[in-house]
Amino acid sequence: MNDTKRKPLNIVIIGIGGVGSALAYKLGRFCQFLHGYETTICLIDGDTYENKNAERQVFPRIGNKAEVTAQEASGQFDHVTFVPFGEFLTPDNIDFYLMEGQIILLCVDNNKTKRLVDEHVSAMENVALLSGGNDLTDGSVQLYLRRSGQNRTASLSEMHEEIAHPKDKSPHEMSCEEKAAESEPQLFFANDMVSTLICQVLWNLVTNPEYAEHPLFGEWYFNMKTGRIVPFPRPPSPKPQGA
Repeated sequence: MNDTKRKPLNIVIIGIGGVGSALAYKLGRFCQFLHGYETTICLIDGDTYENKNAERQVFPRIGNKAEVTAQEASGQFDHVTFVPFGEFLTPDNIDFYLMEGQIILLCVDNNKTKRLVDEHVSAMENVALLSGGNDLTDGSVQLYLRRSGQNRTASLSEMHEEIAHPKDKSPHEMSCEEKAAESEPQLFFANDMVSTLICQVLWNLVTNPEYAEHPLFGEWYFNMKTGRIVPFPRPPSPKPQGA
């Protein structure tokens, strides 16, 4: 294959917890054998792996989540470039990390960070944002897609009041005690379901040009107890007259 013909594929994973760490390896395997693309996967997280994380996350050693995961994934998938950034996303560094043309995978629990990313993406021309999360046995994935400066699907804040008006803090604003108190029980299978749904949407964005411009759905809910996955259209809100 002629490397000069390979297109750049830039993926950013924000939050390397139960969902984000699973994504790093799943996407590493997918992109390792994805012909025609030169893939870079950036991992962003200021948190550290601890022994208590072993129930839901695979890591060979204690250390910063982004750095440890990037090192381990790089050893398995040598045709993919993994770039770790061992800090939390903040208003001061978001311009450095999130740029045009990326596929951004938002895998954080806190709504303040979700709003920060949502607002940043809303000012971009061409970008895809996938936000995924879960409670113990249910969860969702939302696609916020912008093409040529226009919303093709609704933003996160349009669909979720808790993101539009967050009442929590971002991780960089929290003490260690606050972070520990914020932790909710998580189930490995629910994390894995979120990561699989994100991969499904990303696969369509990368391999299906029609889908990448006009996706049929913008949000997917799942419930492990009922066994259901339900997709919903999320059309963008119409512009006000005269806008």
